[in-house]
Amino acid sequence: MSAEAAAVALNMITSELGGDNEGVAIVYLADMIRTHLNDLREHFNRASRLAFKGDQPAA
Repeated sequence: MSAEAAAVALNMITSELGGDNEGVAIVYLADMIRTHLNDLREHFNRASRLAFKGDQPAA
């Protein structure tokens, strides 16, 4: 996520929450990013395991 996209997302979340909830929006956005990174890590690890299996000679 680019800095600009993060700023836009932060503004959208803050406006949805209403009032002066920028701190809550930052925590929410950070959690979204963390979740997304964990998902990407899981997919990458799965792909790496499959690729490693493909490189093994047949038994």
